[in-house]
Amino acid sequence: MDMLKTWIINICSTVLFITAVELILPNNTIKKYAKFVLGLILMTVVINPIFKIADKNKENLTWNIEKSEKYLVDFEKNKKEYTSKNMDSTMENFKKNLQDKIIENLLTKYPEDKFEVGVLLESNEEKFSIKGLEVKAYDKNVNKVKKVELNGVKDDNAKSSLDTAKDKEIKTYLSSILNIEEKSIKIIR
Repeated sequence: MDMLKTWIINICSTVLFITAVELILPNNTIKKYAKFVLGLILMTVVINPIFKIADKNKENLTWNIEKSEKYLVDFEKNKKEYTSKNMDSTMENFKKNLQDKIIENLLTKYPEDKFEVGVLLESNEEKFSIKGLEVKAYDKNVNKVKKVELNGVKDDNAKSSLDTAKDKEIKTYLSSILNIEEKSIKIIR
């Protein structure tokens, strides 16, 4: 803003100076040459800031080129890191969205149950595939029974290894909508 103010003041001062010189000059052939020289002075005053800006831009341009070159070198060095972080972030978002969508589909088909879903993903380059799926199914109306110890021996394999008819139906349903094999789906009750 100061530069513009200074420029306008310079133009006004020059015009006043030129007017004063023209009033003093006598009416003869020298006046014609004096007006030409005074016009050149006025043009120089008007154009001068453009040269200053161009000179500053030359310095800025060199600085910007050096900065851009440094950025590109740094980017090439860190490209793998950026790609890895981006891929991990994308995979996590895809995994969460897939889990939410699977739970939504299961609740639509089986509204009497409650579900938790765990997804195991595989990635190669830009493609994700489902490697495994773990679904915990709870009946909303029944409280879970704690495991009972008989003669000091715990039975940890009681219900989790057996597939009920409903569990098989859930596996078939998920296999059809996700286009994965039933053996990669595990149902836990």
